[in-house]
Amino acid sequence: MLLNRILLLGLVVTSVVFASSFAQAQNYPTKPVTVIVPFAPGNFTDTMARIVLPAVETALGQSFVIENRGGANGIIGTSSVARAEPDGYTILIGTNGTQSAAPSLYSTLNYDPLEDFDSIALLGTISSVLLVSASSPLNSMEDVIAEAKKRGGMLNYGAPNSTARFSAARLEMLAGIKLTEVPYSGTQQALTDLIGGRVDMLFNGVGSSTDLVRDGKVKALGVTYQNKLAAFPDIKPIADVVPGYFSYGWLGVFAPKGTPQDIIERLNNVFNEALQNPEVRSRLETASFDIRIGTPLDLDQLVSDDIKIWADVAAAAAWVKY
Repeated sequence: MLLNRILLLGLVVTSVVFASSFAQAQNYPTKPVTVIVPFAPGNFTDTMARIVLPAVETALGQSFVIENRGGANGIIGTSSVARAEPDGYTILIGTNGTQSAAPSLYSTLNYDPLEDFDSIALLGTISSVLLVSASSPLNSMEDVIAEAKKRGGMLNYGAPNSTARFSAARLEMLAGIKLTEVPYSGTQQALTDLIGGRVDMLFNGVGSSTDLVRDGKVKALGVTYQNKLAAFPDIKPIADVVPGYFSYGWLGVFAPKGTPQDIIERLNNVFNEALQNPEVRSRLETASFDIRIGTPLDLDQLVSDDIKIWADVAAAAAWVKY
């Protein structure tokens, strides 16, 4: 009799917890949600978030308020989400830089991308294009590789961010060449020096490269995605010349570890629906942002795989952590 009562009590408690969790997800959100963008206003990540979030707000009937917490290449804002209450009311727009590259770049990182976050949804990917100045003698990826081997490491590239640095280091690793890194604190200065011929090459985002190529200020030699891109239909993927090569950034939505699974699933559904909104899709595609629809597990796998790829590139390039 006592055993039956204990079992019955256990079933009642389990039912109450399940019902409470279900009700919480059904009613969620009951107040504004804070969306941490770990970069300054106007940054690409910030711009993409502001395109997507209005459709999310409409679907859920609640405000999703962007809070820009820039600094340390996204580490400061990302850290704050890792320590936030896992109740669904603080979420992160993370990037390949904050979630995959950071462990290979920083010796003291106060969060673990795999252990401190629950994945919600992958938003999409951002490819880059290898640019040279309009007056450069380089006209193809074959020229780049031949010139790099000829000059024995003296061919240089601008490195204003981790994605540009990774793209060049992966090219070095897979093509068997050596390049010289020229650090920059921002993309605009790197582009100015590229146009002026003060740096040889630059891996730059497709969206901010199209006008420069169209206006004849720079030449595009290869795209970092495995297939041709609509923005540059005549430019071959670097992988056509360097087998196995790819490099692209991505944006995804994350929550603090321990966020209720029902809330994760609801947010995943709503973000996926927002990405398929015709107006949202049009604006993202205009920005050369490649939309990706997937599950939280898909994003988990991407982060895990990318961490390993970054670690391999960092080891091959003998990078010293910050």
